[in-house]
Amino acid sequence: MTNDNRVRKQRNRIVLIHFLSFVLLFIILGFFIFIMINMFFFKDVNKELLAFKAVVNENITETDVDGSLRVSVNPRTNARIFAVFYDGEGNVLDYDPILLDFLGEKGAEDLEPMGLFRFHREFEWNFEIISEEETYHFRTLSFQVDNENAPHVKACKLLIMVNGEMKSRNLVIRVYFLASLLMFIFAFFASLFLSGMSIKPVKAALEKQLSFVSDASHELRTPLAIVRNRLENILTKSNRTVYEVSDDIAVSLKEITRLSKLTNDLLILSRGDSETMQLKIEEFDLLETARTVAIPFSEMAEIQKKKFTVSGENAKVLADKAMMSQLLIILLDNALKYTAEGEEVGIRVRQNGGDVQLEVIDTGTGIPDDVKPHVFERFFRADKARSRDTGGYGLGLAIAKVIAQSHRGSISLTDNHPKGTKITVTFPKTKKLEKK
Repeated sequence: MTNDNRVRKQRNRIVLIHFLSFVLLFIILGFFIFIMINMFFFKDVNKELLAFKAVVNENITETDVDGSLRVSVNPRTNARIFAVFYDGEGNVLDYDPILLDFLGEKGAEDLEPMGLFRFHREFEWNFEIISEEETYHFRTLSFQVDNENAPHVKACKLLIMVNGEMKSRNLVIRVYFLASLLMFIFAFFASLFLSGMSIKPVKAALEKQLSFVSDASHELRTPLAIVRNRLENILTKSNRTVYEVSDDIAVSLKEITRLSKLTNDLLILSRGDSETMQLKIEEFDLLETARTVAIPFSEMAEIQKKKFTVSGENAKVLADKAMMSQLLIILLDNALKYTAEGEEVGIRVRQNGGDVQLEVIDTGTGIPDDVKPHVFERFFRADKARSRDTGGYGLGLAIAKVIAQSHRGSISLTDNHPKGTKITVTFPKTKKLEKK
């Protein structure tokens, strides 16, 4: 499977995960909103029904009118609420006559089969509908009745028409569903965008990894081939003395040394990537350490007729002294390589608030603007014409960056004026380097 296919499949998985996450969020939010809408629109209606229930339980009475039982509630505190009264068997004893206005031509004998007059023995909230010429929505409350003034009445159902509330509620729900549809469309495109953003570092990391492996393999292949050829040459001359094949042995040892350095550099970078670099933290003066590390470089600069300076202020730091020395060696080695006779290389240490800045400055050839973004990349050599003997493997500044970052610091490269380059390493002065 090609890298592009792997990246595409990973992106599709991310799109699906993001979209399903959005959908699940909208479903949960919709359920919550539906509950809140019902509570909002029917809160006052429920209060009215509960208040009238108390009135019924206290003020219900029954009378015999011409052989027919009539049930009444006096005083009647809410004209919006209708009542249906039942006996112990669930038969309708009486009801508010105004209910017939919603029932068209139906008579009393047709009442019981209708849902609106159906008896509910237990305490119960409900929504019920009458659909004749028009549709009427009622919020109902059923409960048991026990009052000596109405011995035949055992249960009651209260009804309040909620057409207005239902229309308003349904309108809000429709608006929400329309908004949800738009949000689903938005979620799909947002998922595409987020997956694109998420996959960029993955794709970049994969490309860097493949490039790193390819470059490392290339760099390792050359010295290994040289060592192999030299050893084969020695074997073909097995009748010769060690002195006679000493050139082959010397070249092999040189290449093995180069391989050892390359593998050590790769190990540092690998540990930096996995954040497993072991630091031996101690307190020391960075300026004094810089002066010590600079001694062989100052001697080399004197031989090459270059000016070399170490300046700044004393600064106590908590860091890995060996790593900081390696960082300085890398930066000074680069600075000397890119300066000519009569030019200057300098180290400067200074404190900036809670940070310490280590600057390595040279007045050499400088670095073109199009090259600057790549100088800390692995196996990058600004001067492709340089051999590995003079230009290295292009890992130095990458290692310097790893060392700086492992100390919670940063490294940057800028132009030195009027010419040359300045590399600045900034890291905390006394902050303990806690394990990530």
